[in-house]
Amino acid sequence: MSIKYDNNFLNRIKQDRSDGLTQSDLMERYNLTHTQIKYVYRLLHNRDTDTNTNGDDNFEFGSVTRNQDGSVVANKLISLNQAQNLSDTDILNIFGYNPDSFNLNSFSYSAWGKDKQTGQPLVSAKIKISPITDTVTTDDFIDAINNEVEPVVPTDLQRQTSTQSTDQSLVIPLFDMHFGITDLEVAYTYLCHLEDLISDKQYKDVVLVFGGDTFHSDFMTKTQTAKNTQLDHVDNKQALADATSFFDDLIRIVNNHAEHVDVLAVGGNHDYDKQYLFMYAMSIKWQKFADFHLTTETRQYFQVGHVMLGVLHGDQALNKIANLMSTENPQMWADSTARIALSGHFHKNVIKQVANNDDGVMLYQCSTIKPNDRYESDKGFTMSGHKLEVFTLNDHRLTGINYLYNDPLTETSRLTLDDAI
Repeated sequence: MSIKYDNNFLNRIKQDRSDGLTQSDLMERYNLTHTQIKYVYRLLHNRDTDTNTNGDDNFEFGSVTRNQDGSVVANKLISLNQAQNLSDTDILNIFGYNPDSFNLNSFSYSAWGKDKQTGQPLVSAKIKISPITDTVTTDDFIDAINNEVEPVVPTDLQRQTSTQSTDQSLVIPLFDMHFGITDLEVAYTYLCHLEDLISDKQYKDVVLVFGGDTFHSDFMTKTQTAKNTQLDHVDNKQALADATSFFDDLIRIVNNHAEHVDVLAVGGNHDYDKQYLFMYAMSIKWQKFADFHLTTETRQYFQVGHVMLGVLHGDQALNKIANLMSTENPQMWADSTARIALSGHFHKNVIKQVANNDDGVMLYQCSTIKPNDRYESDKGFTMSGHKLEVFTLNDHRLTGINYLYNDPLTETSRLTLDDAI
């Protein structure tokens, strides 16, 4: 039976949450998969953020990471006038932690917007806390030996100005999204899988790489590539709205799991001008949450620790990328212990070494999440993996690749957005 994700259904979910039902309870009551319930939460978040909400309603859309040492990193969207005046006790209470049981190690926040009903500022806040333990200093130990034993009073930890960094970074290449052909529903499936992948992790850096062809068409009033190749018509206004919704939620998700976020962008053969303008608008909208690196060139270079990244769409200069990386940015090349090139354009995953020497470049040609269009079907280009690659790096090398596939939200039906977004 197909489920209609309209406002009535979303309101029932929200009421059930208020009544104390857990995520597992909701999955059982409404016969939802894990991906579906994450999708429903995302619809609720989008809908209620665009109308009026309060801090309590937004808590379920925060995230909590529990580390092996007992420390906790938590994120929450709260409604506050002056976050800088909060005491440690106030902050712990807002996040639902007992001040007698936890120390506040760090508290960071940034402006999110305003509640449309109350006008009160909304703040995206992040804390790191640790359970209170009986900490014994060296002086306490000496006194205990030389004098009568007395109870040791737990010492307070000094609050840090920012959360502690990990030694892992994440690179998320987003090539050939082709909004206009790719429905928001399909893109959100991958977004939910990404959120699951990083839900219990914290990263030093997250690098989002928009490698071109984010949009199927370079124009708004017609459907053509940057070189005026005629395409099957798509709704370009809807494509722009879908790309914006996807980017907004992507930046919110990764911001909750990273100390720092970078966004790289190069244009593609479908949307060379349009993507630059779109990313420029996103850079203004999200400038407090990420550093943006935009270019009107066909490639750019970036460094994560001692790992050099070369980013190009793949339709030009692909076979020269190793030489280009070393000659166009020799300082970054020399400072790097590993060198990686990321490309797209061909809509399939390929991994190969470029340059036959020990100082060569590993080229990762990334896949697309776009469903097959008529051109691909006619030409027989229908064997793409339709997957999203996620790279994990340490300070010196690539340590892992995860592949996210378009697993169906249900086996028998597709979601209908209707007026839920």
